[in-house]
Amino acid sequence: MVTPNDKFRKVEKHHFILLPCKLCGAPAELWQRWRWEDIWDSFGCCTNLEDVDGEACLFHLPDDMHFYRERKVDAVKHWNLLMGPRPDPEPLDPRRGEEPIAENE
Repeated sequence: MVTPNDKFRKVEKHHFILLPCKLCGAPAELWQRWRWEDIWDSFGCCTNLEDVDGEACLFHLPDDMHFYRERKVDAVKHWNLLMGPRPDPEPLDPRRGEEPIAENE
């Protein structure tokens, strides 16, 4: 029987590489959440428990169901996809009158 304290467990030994958190830059870890009987869902989570405001990072133990995956490899892929680099914006074309916006405007 799983008690409320046993609903989450850290996966200590794995061979996956998780990208750091996009929000705060902290390292990430692979965790599992108990779902039912002997079924555990895996998810990546941020290790930052306290940021500048004293709050945990939004990606520390996320409660959004979209984070949880049945397989560890799928959880790592999902985390790395979310935390990966943003695509570069399209370059500005001065011929069309596009100019960069000054930061002080």
